[in-house]
Amino acid sequence: HQHIACFFLRSAPRVDEMASGALLLKQLQQRRTVPAASPCPPTPAAMERHAFLAHARILVCSGVDCAGLGSGAALLEIEELCAELAASSGTQPDVVRGVCTLQCANAPVANVHQVSDNGVVSMHHHGKVNGPERCAQVVGSVARGLALALPEARGSPEARGPMMRRVDGLRWNALRQQDRLLRQQRRSSRLPPSRLLALALQAEASAVKGDPVRHARAERRAARFS
Repeated sequence: HQHIACFFLRSAPRVDEMASGALLLKQLQQRRTVPAASPCPPTPAAMERHAFLAHARILVCSGVDCAGLGSGAALLEIEELCAELAASSGTQPDVVRGVCTLQCANAPVANVHQVSDNGVVSMHHHGKVNGPERCAQVVGSVARGLALALPEARGSPEARGPMMRRVDGLRWNALRQQDRLLRQQRRSSRLPPSRLLALALQAEASAVKGDPVRHARAERRAARFS
């Protein structure tokens, strides 16, 4: 029995491969213990541990149902939004592909594992992450949990006119096709997905050319996706 137990301990899956986030949350807590108070100046290692105290990880499901409904596009969009969040706040959540968590009825699914600066652990499930607005809501929940300010109010209906919703849809469709090409190594449209994405990003830049702030945002997005 001892040999069997040792075998299972050695062959346990890595945290990133587990459907349950319990061990991941425990690991995040252990990695982010506040250094003990000391009259001496903190060491570089202690400062690094404290900088990692507030942390979040977004796991985008890569199961069959989620992948078929666009989780690959959600992963790319969320990665770009987190890069924008990092540019404005200096804090960038981890974004990784996750295994199926049996929430297929709500596909595509994104799960957020988060440890706040006061050590509170939380886990949030986001279903139907099937467009840019839902991706923005996922990143927005992470930003609120870490007390960060979002660089743009993408989820606000009054801030999203018909043209912006259209260019969001063009970009989402291009990201889905690009992910499909990467996964299946085949084309799914007359134009290469990379060309579709370039056209979608050009359309966004054209739609907001009268707004310097949004136009600069569109240029940053285009640079990251190119």
